[in-house]
Amino acid sequence: MQVETTDGVMLSVTVTGDEDAPALVFANPLGTDQRFWEAQAASFPDRRVIRFDHAGTGGSAERSATATLPRTALDVIDILDALGVETADYVGLSLGGLVGMELGATHGDRIRRLVLAHTTPHIPLVDMWNGRIAQARAEGLANIAPPTLARWLPDGFADDRPDDYARLVTMFTDTPVEGYVACCTLLRDSDMRDALSSIENETLILQGALDQAVPATVAQSMAEAIPDARLVTLPDAAHLSNIERPEAFNAALRQFLTTGA
Repeated sequence: MQVETTDGVMLSVTVTGDEDAPALVFANPLGTDQRFWEAQAASFPDRRVIRFDHAGTGGSAERSATATLPRTALDVIDILDALGVETADYVGLSLGGLVGMELGATHGDRIRRLVLAHTTPHIPLVDMWNGRIAQARAEGLANIAPPTLARWLPDGFADDRPDDYARLVTMFTDTPVEGYVACCTLLRDSDMRDALSSIENETLILQGALDQAVPATVAQSMAEAIPDARLVTLPDAAHLSNIERPEAFNAALRQFLTTGA
């Protein structure tokens, strides 16, 4: 289905499950779309699962204005409003987790429990993001996907699970260049470090023991800054644990959504 945001952008949204069941929103990392959460959508049949594509990615239209974190968080609120959902649990991974921090800080009354997976409140690498943006515009994403996934996934993943790896590469290369650029811009320009202490939601921070993109020290500092946060580290998981180790990811998620922090 398509949902129109309050600034006129049409977002692609998929909703599964009973309309009266508790709502559970999943938000994607950079370079992916709703397909990223297939293992989770199938594992939570008792929930009204809501997946969406960020503006300019997947089936969602581009936003003409520069992407900002507050506007991207409002996209989630617009989706909830369109579906008649008052409050929802929220799971965001990497970029989706950054959006979750903004939601908790500014729209906490709409979020019941908050899951921030493999994410960081700030990436102080402006030159890296500018280089990534220039490369994407010059070459497309085909040359960006392999080194990015090599950093995000455990050693040997591509050889051990070629179908899952190919699916991730396809999501990356299917992402429109300007949509990818918009997400890079958002990541480059956002800094939620000072806002973490204002998040009052029960929060689960999920970290992978093998995650090269988000060091354990970052996850620990987030857990200390958010008043009602719990940190869980998944062994043998890198940056995309919902795909690498879906059983462990889903179990940690279900336990938190059931019992809280």
